[in-house]
Amino acid sequence: MIGGFQNIPKIPELRKRIIISFLLLAVYRIGVHIPTPGIQAVRIPLEGNLAYEFLHDKGQALCIDDVRTHPVTAKGSEMPIEGMDERGVHIGIDFLDRIAGGERPSLGDRVAVVGGGNTAMDVCRTAVRLGARDVHVLYRRTEREMPAHADEIAEAREEGVNLSFLVTPVRIARTNGSLEIECLRMELGEPDESGRRRPVPIEGSEFTVEADTCIMAIGQQVSDYMAGQAGVTVTRWGTFEVDGKTVSLRIVGGLLGQWACWTKKAVEHLERIRTIRDDVENVPHDLLTLAGQLTLANREIFDARNNFAGCIPGISYVLKRQGLLDEPRSLDPGERLSPGQADRIDRIIRDHPNLTDDGFVSANLDEWLAS
Repeated sequence: MIGGFQNIPKIPELRKRIIISFLLLAVYRIGVHIPTPGIQAVRIPLEGNLAYEFLHDKGQALCIDDVRTHPVTAKGSEMPIEGMDERGVHIGIDFLDRIAGGERPSLGDRVAVVGGGNTAMDVCRTAVRLGARDVHVLYRRTEREMPAHADEIAEAREEGVNLSFLVTPVRIARTNGSLEIECLRMELGEPDESGRRRPVPIEGSEFTVEADTCIMAIGQQVSDYMAGQAGVTVTRWGTFEVDGKTVSLRIVGGLLGQWACWTKKAVEHLERIRTIRDDVENVPHDLLTLAGQLTLANREIFDARNNFAGCIPGISYVLKRQGLLDEPRSLDPGERLSPGQADRIDRIIRDHPNLTDDGFVSANLDEWLAS
């Protein structure tokens, strides 16, 4: 589980970006083997002497980017409805990119966000921070089917975001200075290819949502620019066409925190994913939630909420808990765990023991310390 940072420049301040790209590239270049057979590297020039390192193998890709580049790996998806070009209608990924670049647009008091993933949660919470008083998320399935992490949904609610389920926009128009978003209510039908029940419109259920700004956060597609530089064709659905066949590009992602501590378990995760990566029809359920668990663990260990002030102390704290250090250590004697960070790390370890290698360390600790 390597990478997971193809859209780092789009991550808003409320998450803070973890600058890890150059670390992975350094690991790759000094000869550490990432067990992906037949891997090839393509260097894609962007601006000046900046570039992406594009590693690909049979339709899979791992994108290692210089953190200063403007992201070109993905673009936001639009809804195929009337009114997408109205003033005040934005695309989620593009919106977050602008915010990360320093823009602070005026959104008005009423903001509607369409979507149910983590991008939608980032967008709605960013809108709150920009001063919007009534932020409303419209999602076409129920909360159970939302792909966003549960903690992201809970935090959005705590910040006053309203969530409406089984709702989808069908038309947007600007009238008397406001956006009128015509919506339909939905009901869940049979499961689709994702395994989630397909939303089906309810005839005669039209209603209107008024807003000053509408932000679409319904998904992403591969950038035409990057695909062109890599020598592949992008279809109208955002998939790759290779040798005349349409394939989906799978970004192999995760974060590097598991290499700083709990290393044995990280290697086990990586090997397990490698062995089943081609069996996309039978992915174990626990792997579908593993990425979110790793993100939560890394957020607390690296202290992302406090601008990474407790990053090194957080790693040292985990090693101390395992008995590998007598006290947390840092080259900077002024570095300390942030308030509450130890409790949050303890909670992660208690709630997600599958991420740790505490048992392995405990079984070998005496031997290691004696040698």
